[in-house]
Amino acid sequence: MAVDAQVGTVIIRQDLLLPLGTKLPAEAYCRNWNSIKPADARGIENLLQLAGWCFFFMAGEVTGLAFGAGSPGSVRRAVLRIVGKVQHTSFNAVEVTAIRARRFIGVVPYIRVSAHSRHLQQGRFLESDGDRRQIKRDAD
Repeated sequence: MAVDAQVGTVIIRQDLLLPLGTKLPAEAYCRNWNSIKPADARGIENLLQLAGWCFFFMAGEVTGLAFGAGSPGSVRRAVLRIVGKVQHTSFNAVEVTAIRARRFIGVVPYIRVSAHSRHLQQGRFLESDGDRRQIKRDAD
């Protein structure tokens, strides 16, 4: 089982096609998604730019909550909720941008994880939603 995500962790789809000769050190995070090690989105971006690819950052924040701020899997459960949301948008990556421990009514601990959708593709212009969905269907 993969360790909990940290701020800066990038999670990508397992079936993601990468530029020829490009290897990203990844480990399984959850069904059909891998966590990139080390957690360095800027390094990934630089590596892919050399191959002529882009790693887009989407402005809208995606959040996930999980009860049990002190439990070992609470961050993971919150990230899994985020991955589920991003999966429906046809983007192929997620970057964790904030992790906050909170308390509901001052008693019940929970974790709030914030992330941003990312998208890896060849070319400088973001593919349309329909194109991204078609590419995802072809990969499945």
